[in-house]
Amino acid sequence: YAQAETMGQQLRELTVTVTAKPDRGYQVTNVGCCFSQVTRVKENVFRFSMPKSREEVHVSFAPVVYPTSVSVELDMGGKAYLDMEGATIGTTVTLTCLPDEGYRVAQVTGAELTDNGDHTYTFVMEDAAVELSVLFLREENPFLDVNETHFYYDSVLWALENGITTGTSDTAFGP
Repeated sequence: YAQAETMGQQLRELTVTVTAKPDRGYQVTNVGCCFSQVTRVKENVFRFSMPKSREEVHVSFAPVVYPTSVSVELDMGGKAYLDMEGATIGTTVTLTCLPDEGYRVAQVTGAELTDNGDHTYTFVMEDAAVELSVLFLREENPFLDVNETHFYYDSVLWALENGITTGTSDTAFGP
């Protein structure tokens, strides 16, 4: 999954530098020698003193697990959870949204999601942390910018139901 290069001038100095180059989505987990103690100099760069005998260098790599998280906006209207708290590149992650009675999933943001039509959404993990946000709204409310915590909520829905307003778009009430 990766390669390690060794550099050093063993005739003038007996220090060997090992630079590990992990492939995308991998990290160095361990660098060790049979007879020498290895010191980490900086990320993916290690040194050891060359013994008078032959030395073997072992470099271990592992996939990076990127964190995933989900939050429910306004902390109301339902629950949402992910099938895993972290994933490696290329892994398909599933988000399940469970609206309370009378609510619907109005918006899910934070990643390029596929709506599976059964209150689940999937995305393929990239090489970065993913933070999703789910907004649940009452079924009768089409506007993402109007929720039941706003003092004007009932008035806006009354005006919508009575044909007085339609909002600035199908999903926004506007100013």
